[in-house]
Amino acid sequence: MRTFELRAVMFTCIALAAIVPSAASQYMDGWPLDPRDCEGLTGRFNCVPPPVPGDVLYYVTALGGLPGGSGHSVPRAINNLGQVTGDSSVGDYHLEAFLWDPVEGMIGLGDLPGGSHLSTGMAVNNLSHVAGGSDGAHGWEAFFWAPETGMIGLGTLPGGSHTCEGRGMNDLDQVVGYSWSGSGQQAFLWDAEHGMIGLGDLPGGQFLSVARDINNSMQVVGDSSSEDHLWEAFIWDPVNGMRPLDDTGGSIYPASAYAINEVGQVTGYTNTGDVFLWDPQDGLINLGRPDPDDLVAYGRAINDVPQVVGYAIRPGWPDDEFHAFVWDAQHGMRDLETLIAAEIDPPYWLLLRYASGINNAGQIAAYANGCVLTPFVLGDLNCDELVDEADIPALLLLLVDPDEYAQTYPDCPGEWAGDINQDGVLDPADLYALRDFLGCAPSADPGHYVPPDHVSPVP
Repeated sequence: MRTFELRAVMFTCIALAAIVPSAASQYMDGWPLDPRDCEGLTGRFNCVPPPVPGDVLYYVTALGGLPGGSGHSVPRAINNLGQVTGDSSVGDYHLEAFLWDPVEGMIGLGDLPGGSHLSTGMAVNNLSHVAGGSDGAHGWEAFFWAPETGMIGLGTLPGGSHTCEGRGMNDLDQVVGYSWSGSGQQAFLWDAEHGMIGLGDLPGGQFLSVARDINNSMQVVGDSSSEDHLWEAFIWDPVNGMRPLDDTGGSIYPASAYAINEVGQVTGYTNTGDVFLWDPQDGLINLGRPDPDDLVAYGRAINDVPQVVGYAIRPGWPDDEFHAFVWDAQHGMRDLETLIAAEIDPPYWLLLRYASGINNAGQIAAYANGCVLTPFVLGDLNCDELVDEADIPALLLLLVDPDEYAQTYPDCPGEWAGDINQDGVLDPADLYALRDFLGCAPSADPGHYVPPDHVSPVP
């Protein structure tokens, strides 16, 4: 995206002086405030310029909840089909694992035999299969779920109690997580052919490890105790076994690894409380924190672009505040609350505390009350990866005949992309705003953005 060039043009154009977003407001002392209003928020959010055509924003889809519950749900992971898993309330003190589909909605996955209506989905692969943990007759047990098999327990490592959980899964239906064994807590790898095997610990570890994610190359990441550290991030594969993710011996090292993509890049957090991106060629890259005042930040998921999502904790009174972020090589780390499109009802960004998953289309599973954030490009009405004069007739068609627009551009975000002035209303004022913007922008160099599934190099 050439947003930095477009911003420079925008601020030189008198015609754009009136284009000020009126996104859903946060209330402070009873008064509504815009998250992009730097003066009004007095530093609670990082100050960002108002959005302009070519910027990537997000619209929100609520997941809802399972029947009989409070409508509350917590997403844990999202796959490339846009399906989400997590847990949803189904009554007093009961949570049930779910699979949510953009078309079919949410279904409950139940629990293991002998359970007491308590389960959670932790991973969903591109086959629509889910792994997680469930209460059962013998305690908390890792499970695998598929439409054909229903929920099945994965057992435990030899000598252990039924205290185990599935944390990650790949498209080979291999599940990783942790299980108690006769010696202590140990990372495991499970598949239908071999059952559950322990992955051990890092050299010098004291039988304390957990596996959190696995890719289709059978690379596993997680944490383990080691000779030097109580917790240290590891990477494991069938050939090399378990080894430290970063073996440079520096004072800053990855303390916890949460996710790995298909390129072998890993995210998590360092011993200093910063988000990291580890790359097989470039090694450890410290991504920092969304705000310098944050106490700690956690990288929780990574896609193949790569983009990283997670959450950070900033000190607050009377309680610390959690806020979700997204990182990419072009923009760095940004607070997701500042990227939500105008007029979300209810205003999910008010409660956007955790981001727990991201797929290759850039969709983010986040916790407000359970939602999916879908990216769109402001002003790209014809979805040709440009914001230029060709978007003006597309916007006009959307204003005059929305049904015809939907047939002509079936995969475009429509109203979301067309609300140019971000006032939450699609009307002729947006047509004037786009026209004025393009009239000020260089005609030979229209706004251009990089599709979210484009694989870009790590800096």
